[in-house]
Amino acid sequence: MMRIMLSDDRTEVDLDKLAAAFSISRRELEDGIRLGSISSWFERGGSGGDRPRMVFHSAATGARVTFDQVGNIVAVTEAGT
Repeated sequence: MMRIMLSDDRTEVDLDKLAAAFSISRRELEDGIRLGSISSWFERGGSGGDRPRMVFHSAATGARVTFDQVGNIVAVTEAGT
């Protein structure tokens, strides 16, 4: 399993965990990332204090998956919620 790593300018994500959070296969996830229908960015602040979080968003479903700095999923938000 790969975890999100925020040190040394590297980021690694457990793609199987991310795919499961989106309720899609790993192949569908990889295709979505490659085609740009699943995007990602870093956020800081909010309820997590000043800790960095990595957010993934699906343009197709509107769902968002948020990971903390050690690779735990801290939120899965469906479209419209």
